Amino acid sequence: MSGNITLIMLDLIILLGAVVYFTSRGMGGMGPSLVQFGKFILDKAPVGVVDMFDSKEGNASKNWMLLGGLWFCFAAVLGFISTWLNYDSTALDSLGSVGWTYNEVLLNAATYNALFWGAFSMIMIGASLTIIARLSETDLVCEANGSLMAFAWSGVTLLAIVLPIFMDITRAESSYLHIMYGGIVLFVLVNIMMTIGSRSENTPITTPVWLILLSTSALLWGLFANAAGHFLGNTQLEWISWSIVSGWFPIALIIAVMNYMAVKASGSPLWSRHLSMATLLLFVSVVPLGVGKASGTDNLWGSVGAIAMAVGLLPIFAGSFNTMATLKGRWNCLVEQPAAASVAAGGVLLPLFAVGAFFTGLDSFAGIGELSAVHATVTMGFYWVVGGILMVGVLNFILPLAIGRQVSSRSSARWSFWLVLFGGLGWTITSLMGDFAQKALTDAGAEGSVGGFQLTASVFLYASVMGVFMAMRNAQASCYTGALESDKDIFASAKSPTTLRLTGGSTSIRQLLSQGVGIDTELLVDAAEAEAEEIEAVEEVIIEKAEVADIASFSPELQKLAMHLRDSDSSVFDIFTEMDINKDMEIDHFELREGLSNMEIASLAPWDMDSLVKEIDLDGDSKINLPELDILILKIINSLEDVVVEVNYSRLKKAELIALCEQKDLSTKGTKAELIARLTE
Repeated sequence: MSGNITLIMLDLIILLGAVVYFTSRGMGGMGPSLVQFGKFILDKAPVGVVDMFDSKEGNASKNWMLLGGLWFCFAAVLGFISTWLNYDSTALDSLGSVGWTYNEVLLNAATYNALFWGAFSMIMIGASLTIIARLSETDLVCEANGSLMAFAWSGVTLLAIVLPIFMDITRAESSYLHIMYGGIVLFVLVNIMMTIGSRSENTPITTPVWLILLSTSALLWGLFANAAGHFLGNTQLEWISWSIVSGWFPIALIIAVMNYMAVKASGSPLWSRHLSMATLLLFVSVVPLGVGKASGTDNLWGSVGAIAMAVGLLPIFAGSFNTMATLKGRWNCLVEQPAAASVAAGGVLLPLFAVGAFFTGLDSFAGIGELSAVHATVTMGFYWVVGGILMVGVLNFILPLAIGRQVSSRSSARWSFWLVLFGGLGWTITSLMGDFAQKALTDAGAEGSVGGFQLTASVFLYASVMGVFMAMRNAQASCYTGALESDKDIFASAKSPTTLRLTGGSTSIRQLLSQGVGIDTELLVDAAEAEAEEIEAVEEVIIEKAEVADIASFSPELQKLAMHLRDSDSSVFDIFTEMDINKDMEIDHFELREGLSNMEIASLAPWDMDSLVKEIDLDGDSKINLPELDILILKIINSLEDVVVEVNYSRLKKAELIALCEQKDLSTKGTKAELIARLTE
């Protein structure tokens, strides 16, 4: 028994290792020939059929996501009907004249197929194609074949739902359907690998790309291995392969999409590369979602499986925390970008569902199975809630991005997010309450009904139905009536503030644009500051000799930064703009850490940055602006060389002058001119 499981896992490791090796290293001398052969297969197979589809950029992603959106609507309706009929099984008996008969098992199976294979898989694969092309800085190798595979996948899903109506589906028919899905995944994987391979030499393969590539490869292996396990009578192979299909594949795509949307919506790079790499531990673990009873395993492999399920929580926590930390300091994007709200909610809820699935799945895997119904509810709730809000986010954000258009209605996007979140959470919580109530009644041997929980759950899920239809309507409008990205005013952006208050000092059009100011932004000048500026306009610039501080009072990293600046031909402005990744004229914790690392000054952990930023930050906003960095560099150079350095107080903001007055125990009241006079006395 142990030998079978060892060989199974060895085959999977060899496949994933080969994918990683040949993707990163290439195929050597065989590369050009294989690329040409791959393009021929994608462009010409099946002969004549692929020519029916457009090769326009983003067309494949659009078709995957739109078809997935249609399946999302269908799945929501089926889920509502299924939940309602659990409360009242005779509600649709009036349809008996047209052949309707209520079969709980078939209806639940149809709901799962529509939700997982139709909605979730198609929307996430469509988003993945866009992410791969964007992060590889190239186009998808074959858009037409990608579109063809989208319709083929949708056809197989339809077959999986309709076929049980006319015949009894056995394990053999399910295996044939898995083989069909596997054939489609093979074409998608070739398209993805060739797209990654066509990137420039200077373009790195980022962690979201690895997650998508490895999850697609694991899905390919899992589908074929699951069918082989049935035909060979190998139950261990069936269990392992299905755990990969229902675990690695969805979780890896969720983390990849969350990370990508967090970066795009916030304008900040991923918070931690170490946490990003930690998410790859997913592929050496067992994800607790959808775990079934493992039959025929010995005690050793049963214990290993339980440990692997615990390890499976680590990459989930790492991916969620990294996503939330990326959004930190950019919380305004949660209001401006509904997709950012989807990502933030997903980052909070994903670990909660993972923990719930772990404890209920552990009972299903190695226990007596008392919580199997609860585990099934947690798994479905995961797709209604976490999967649902991310699918809504993809339809409202990545879909318009793929086709170069703006989202049709931000209001509809927000409403669809809240409806799906509210409905999914309500369904999950109420259904879990019903499951535990039913278990308590069964254990006590008492009669009773949990119909009230089922009725309430169906009402909650109806909110999700409305949200899904609203999201799909908005996605369709974005595709065909949304404004083109090229039509956006070059001086304005979606984040342009309606007003901007200017304080004393000078500025430029470039600096205003870098702060997101648009042509319709109203500029406000404080009256007291304007009066102070008029007084200063007729006076000479006031300068003061900077104090000579003890060099030991500065952090070693900042000393190295000052010496780097002194010994190079760069100015403080050059260093500042190099660190300012998102060009908002402010440097946050992440940007400072990346800047120090890129200049080979220091490689610090994220938790070491608070004290460093506080040392530079004068106005206490946890951000570093150009004058603050300029003052610090001047002080350090002054301490190093024991020379007099002049500080131009008129260039500083009023908040920075107040901070300097507080350091010198001076009064902080008055206009900017009075503060400068007080500092120079």
